[in-house]
Amino acid sequence: MDSMVLELLTKLDTVLLNIKENYIHVRNEWGKPKRKKTRRKFEPENKNNAVRLVELGSQSIKEVAAELDISEATLLNLSKKCQKNQEHKGYK
Repeated sequence: MDSMVLELLTKLDTVLLNIKENYIHVRNEWGKPKRKKTRRKFEPENKNNAVRLVELGSQSIKEVAAELDISEATLLNLSKKCQKNQEHKGYK
């Protein structure tokens, strides 16, 4: 009986050790907490200038976005908002 209990405890110890090792591996690989990205704020003048670069048409949106270090989606959104507010003199 004692040998059976000892054998079960040894197996349980092995299983717990495997779980712990797997948890550590998973934690190091995927469990790192994500840092929140801080949102950058752009002045309306800078937004208007970015939209003007797109409107000039000498560069693609992709090129302008890369040059200004912003995403293409951001630049497209700025352009759309500026077009909607055209009667109000640009982006607001």
